[in-house]
Amino acid sequence: MLESDCIYSIASMHSNTSITTIFDFLQMPISSGYVFIAKGEGGTIHFIQEIKRRMRYMTMECLGDIISDLCVFVALSDTILRRNQIREMLWHIIETMGNKSSSIHIGVGSISEPNDDLKLSYNQALSAVQYAEQQNQRLLFYDEVTESLESPKEYDIRLAAASVANWVLTGDTVRIAKQVDEMFSSMQMSLKHREIVSKAYWFYALVCSKLSNLDTQAVFLEPNRILEYNDIPALKELLLSNLTSLADIRINQSNPKSSQIAEAAISLVQARYMENITLESVARELNFSPYYLSRIFKKSTEYTFSEFLTNFRIEKAKEFLTKGNMSIKEIAFAVGFNSQGYFAKIFKKYTGNSPKEYSEKNIAEPGGHS
Repeated sequence: MLESDCIYSIASMHSNTSITTIFDFLQMPISSGYVFIAKGEGGTIHFIQEIKRRMRYMTMECLGDIISDLCVFVALSDTILRRNQIREMLWHIIETMGNKSSSIHIGVGSISEPNDDLKLSYNQALSAVQYAEQQNQRLLFYDEVTESLESPKEYDIRLAAASVANWVLTGDTVRIAKQVDEMFSSMQMSLKHREIVSKAYWFYALVCSKLSNLDTQAVFLEPNRILEYNDIPALKELLLSNLTSLADIRINQSNPKSSQIAEAAISLVQARYMENITLESVARELNFSPYYLSRIFKKSTEYTFSEFLTNFRIEKAKEFLTKGNMSIKEIAFAVGFNSQGYFAKIFKKYTGNSPKEYSEKNIAEPGGHS
């Protein structure tokens, strides 16, 4: 928790604990440090743990956490660090990680004392990683960023707001989440804290202006609540939570039609369960997005589409097994499975018996009794 608090404090976000206090508590004898930021595919908690392990192997203490899609690291040493030493360390890590780092860009801030100067190193690392990504460079120090660096294109808040408003009206919370993540990630790359808050407020106001047709159950955020936020990740979660709630309200407005949509999907399953039927193919036929159909289906049936389809196939398989006039392989293909082995595995998971066991217990007797 302290490690994460330290990263967020250095990133000029909300923290109740000073950096110096955190270092004192962790009992780290520190003389110098710097921030480096990794961006690109592979930026996961596992990736962070691997980088930290390798840094510590080279006698460097390293803290790390994820902020949006950025892996932020604070490298600390009990000796005065030299630039060439840092470069050698980071290149060694990049090269020894092989494919794990093939699409990663790293930006490095200036060396500083372990106090609030690390915030400057963080901001420099942000600029460096942005430039490294633009120029497709693996490793770049801040002072290598030339003055010819193009200013990043300003994020189009109006376009993002229009898209999110449309997805609220269609109930597509997956796209809403993706757009909000992308927006905050872009803003954190180029804007200061207060600018991010101001842009977030403007974005939310634009979205709400396009949602006047939502029913009276819709609960919108008070503007001042957004402007008072100091914690950027928490602000992102606040907006995302509210926009998701608004999308849910929109889906609830169409409840009279929801059951009809689910019934149409069920009819298609019952008619084509033996084929390679999928949520996407059914959604396409009914002219809905797969995500919207998935939500409607779950709300109406309490099953996911996949669960319902599998249950229906297993019930049909039971009928065939009870009749006793088809082999297990024939039944597997007859109810839509592509292999006998997978069918047997799923059948046992759902019924507690293998197809053969079920057939032996339930096959119809000549007199008509099972």
